Amino acid sequence: MLPAALQGEDRARAVAEIEATMAERFRAANRWLVDALAPVRQLTPYVGVDPWALSPQENLEHLREMAERGARGIKLHPVAQRFEPDDPRMRPVYRLCEELGLVVLSHTGSAKGGEPFAEPRAFAAILERHPRLTVVLAHLGGGSWRQTLDLARAFPRVAFDLCEIIEWTGAPGAPSAEELGRLIRQVGPERVLLGTDFPWYDLERTVELVLALPVLATGDKERILGANAVDLLGLPV
Repeated sequence: MLPAALQGEDRARAVAEIEATMAERFRAANRWLVDALAPVRQLTPYVGVDPWALSPQENLEHLREMAERGARGIKLHPVAQRFEPDDPRMRPVYRLCEELGLVVLSHTGSAKGGEPFAEPRAFAAILERHPRLTVVLAHLGGGSWRQTLDLARAFPRVAFDLCEIIEWTGAPGAPSAEELGRLIRQVGPERVLLGTDFPWYDLERTVELVLALPVLATGDKERILGANAVDLLGLPV
């Protein structure tokens, strides 16, 4: 974000410098992440992929490098990154993730401008095209949570996490605790993972909210708190 006061030729120079260095700064951030987490067995590195920062071929080359250095998946935020999940530039990335067994974790939810970048239905095309791809959709659809069940029924392999949406229960436009519990029951509790959305929420409080959800059995809640992630993501334990 450039200062609003920076205008004219000075702003143009700043933008040009950002564009000229973005690709390498993007690679450097991912390399730092996987190297920093290499000795920390409890944390699993997921790296960024951005069709604006790197070309499709550059993304493939970089992702192969990251996988060799320990990355277990990729994280996408279509709203912040301003691209649709089925963007043609991303299709080679999904094929490579399928080939290498990398997980695709993506933000889901409504955009303030109304764009459908990360609504659950926006992921239908990639789930159709890549049936072996492991996809986790964050927030159970977020502000577009009413679309989630249809997507889950159409694509039995897709998984979800419940971070953030569980903090919203009872808010305008959000599900009640009972509606959220019922949604998880209908999706399949074995397909829903605990999420933190760190640093926005306190993990202990999130765990308490999961344990307090109505409709779900105690065993379902316990699996959501850990066992589902171990099974679905192939986590070492």
